[in-house]
Amino acid sequence: MIPAIPPRGGRPCTALRPRMPAFGVSGGVQLETATKLQLFGTVPLLTEGAPTFIVCATIEPTGRDAVFKLRCIDYRQHKDYEAWGLAGKPSVPEFPREYFEPDYQPYTRGGPRDLKTNCTLSEFRAVATSFHNEFFSEHPDNQLFEDIMRCLLAKIYSEKNTQTGEPYEFQVLMPQGRAESAAKVFERISDLYARAYKHYIEPNGSDEIDVRRFPPERVKSIVQQLEGMALTRGSALNADVIGTFFEEILRAGFKQDRGMYFTHDNIARFMVEAVGLRELARHKWRRAAHPEQRLPYVFDPACGSGTFLLHSMHAITDEVLSNRAWFSRTASDEEFINQNFSQSSPNGWAKDFLYGFDPKFIMAMTAKLNMILHGDGVAHLFKEDAYKPMATYADARLRVAGADTRSIAESAYPPGMCETFDVVISNPPFGVTLAPETRQRLSQAFALPGTSSTEALFVERAFQLLRPGGRLAIVLPESVLNAADTALRLFLLRMFHIRAIVSMPRHIFVDTPTLTSLLFAQKKNAAEIQQWDENWARHKGEIEQHIAKARRCLTVAAVKGFVSVSDLEAAVLSELEAVGHQDSWIMKRGQNGGSLTFKLPVRISDKSEAARYYQELLRAPAFEELVQQAVFKRVAEHLDAAWPCYAVDEIGFKLSRRGERPKRNQLATFVGIDSGKEIQNLHLANEAAKVSVRSEHPQTVLDYMKNEVAWS
Repeated sequence: MIPAIPPRGGRPCTALRPRMPAFGVSGGVQLETATKLQLFGTVPLLTEGAPTFIVCATIEPTGRDAVFKLRCIDYRQHKDYEAWGLAGKPSVPEFPREYFEPDYQPYTRGGPRDLKTNCTLSEFRAVATSFHNEFFSEHPDNQLFEDIMRCLLAKIYSEKNTQTGEPYEFQVLMPQGRAESAAKVFERISDLYARAYKHYIEPNGSDEIDVRRFPPERVKSIVQQLEGMALTRGSALNADVIGTFFEEILRAGFKQDRGMYFTHDNIARFMVEAVGLRELARHKWRRAAHPEQRLPYVFDPACGSGTFLLHSMHAITDEVLSNRAWFSRTASDEEFINQNFSQSSPNGWAKDFLYGFDPKFIMAMTAKLNMILHGDGVAHLFKEDAYKPMATYADARLRVAGADTRSIAESAYPPGMCETFDVVISNPPFGVTLAPETRQRLSQAFALPGTSSTEALFVERAFQLLRPGGRLAIVLPESVLNAADTALRLFLLRMFHIRAIVSMPRHIFVDTPTLTSLLFAQKKNAAEIQQWDENWARHKGEIEQHIAKARRCLTVAAVKGFVSVSDLEAAVLSELEAVGHQDSWIMKRGQNGGSLTFKLPVRISDKSEAARYYQELLRAPAFEELVQQAVFKRVAEHLDAAWPCYAVDEIGFKLSRRGERPKRNQLATFVGIDSGKEIQNLHLANEAAKVSVRSEHPQTVLDYMKNEVAWS
């Protein structure tokens, strides 16, 4: 018995020659084993794409002449042994002449040969494995990945825009019984992609598949492997399977750049649940005065591949459909659900409520594809820079609020705001260098200093996007939350209620040991911000009075009135107690500037020299930072600004160059929907998972947060 895989294309099959089987006489069991293991099992190992047909050849020694038999299977229709079995094990006993089926019909929408909408995970993984072997066998390649994404976008456009009774453009046609050439396929797919780009990515822009970089043979290979599989038409019932297929291609093919790291599904899923998106959906639904306000508006200004938006979409859809009786209380409710959560398009609502930015073309296209393949449609995903002035964005929901509609007067906060989103959830790029034209306009867009880190500016942009009471969930380097970034800390405490901080372990992102934290916060309303400002002004005024008294002690006349250096020092220290303890110190400017302590150095024995020392201390920029910290401490104590902090050591995985090492998960408990078994790492799961929360006996961070964090 000889498993044979004929070459792709239109070449005749005469190159295949039977020979005696190496393991004796074939039987039914042997034939099935060979079909399963040596045919379907070995195709994914090919390095040059998938074949059109797979053939098992057997010789049965019956009588004087051996009988040569063929089992020829159309691999375009059946990419997995189990799926082939469920279809009734269709095959033909001979090679189709020049790969032309006697009853050949092109894939046609609504025709006798339409796309397969119930492809299994194994079938999609076979294609993903083939892509990996053909394109990324040695290492990820962003250019190859980008071109594969172009082909996928062409496939999606073909499925969504082909009319009933018409053949799909995304297929290898066989005019006169011969498969068309790679050049012909490339020409059609290239034109298809150009139309898809204008429709999905940039209406006034243009892009193409570069024939020199991604030759026709590669395009034809991708078409052959995907032509019979429905991606968008099967997404309603098969979204998790198709999404898993896409994410496997993403993880295999895309090399992450410095400062930009994909967020693991364990983290994204936890953050979506921790920010209370399900509860917020109920709250919005109950209070909505208009259909446009029935669900939360969610924004990820650094969406990357769209992970946060996907998990947000799934959480809201699951909440509504799992509790339909609660949500469907009126005829209007029922109508909204039927229109936006239908069986054919359960995530139809997402096109109006989910938004995302990414400045990289490849990421904007990847996010768009990811959302479509998970059953979304056309979410508001833009190739945009999140650091531009708000007035430069065109979308209506990003329109700058007027003086009569913004929650905070321009005198209290000058930059523009839109204040239309309920949730901002994101993992912004760390420490990236902004484009020169963007950096030149930072003062127009932000109140934080232009020298602030991009992460700090990102937090301020979230403030501008959120409505009062809106929720923020964001991944940040731990350094921006400590004393190294006083301006951001002050901004956070002034503008937000911090609900929780989760300190994460190292090695959760590729090629970076950066320590990160997850920040959960809620935007204050105007009255709360005004209360903060009033307290800040009062406490700062009190401290500045003490500093003014200290300065008066250093005038020439005052210095003469002190009996000794010790008396002068005591008078100054008594006033500086409002700023810090007598053992406090600050750094002077410059690399070798040294430090200035509140207590005088022993070497100073002259009153005039002591006065000059303290004058230098009070003029130092670092002293002003110390003053801010002192005011901040008083205001925080007065307003009782406290929040729970959680530290985790293990989150279900640990990344290394060799892949993901499994770990226990202290963030949340994921449970397989079919098996009921606990799943530590969502990337390694073979089934959809739900989140389990233990309210009475908390064990994970999510369990504790559900008990301890109150979102108003």
